[in-house]
Amino acid sequence: MTANKNLKKYVKSLSQTQDEIAKEIGIARIYFNAILNGKVRPGREASQKIEKWSGGLFKAADLMQL
Repeated sequence: MTANKNLKKYVKSLSQTQDEIAKEIGIARIYFNAILNGKVRPGREASQKIEKWSGGLFKAADLMQL
């Protein structure tokens, strides 16, 4: 399973909306949604923010290689 599919599954398991999570991470909701759906690869900064938010569960290097 790819990193974005795992991330999407993880986000669905949380009791927060994508908008709330995107705000916590510090990226736009539309960009976060595109990452989750595999439409775009997150850049270095966004990948690092997601890694930090997830407590290291999702590594920045893996996210950038979607």
